[in-house]
Amino acid sequence: VLIGIGNKPYVRGEGGGLSMEEGVPMDFVEIGKWQWQPAEESDEPFKVYILKNDEVPAEGDPVLLEPGKRRAISPRFPE
Repeated sequence: VLIGIGNKPYVRGEGGGLSMEEGVPMDFVEIGKWQWQPAEESDEPFKVYILKNDEVPAEGDPVLLEPGKRRAISPRFPE
């Protein structure tokens, strides 16, 4: 996601040590690429919400992540 200088994507959700009350900042990989890895292992899927600066949710439905698998997404934020 190209989120703009000074902004950062956060993850909230269910599973993997996530919470719906407070987001976890994603790690910068390279321009336009950020990543999150769960703090806890699970056999259950994770339900993930991406937020800009832990305030503005990305458009669309939450992302379902299968444990042990990678997934690339391109969240869009309202203007």
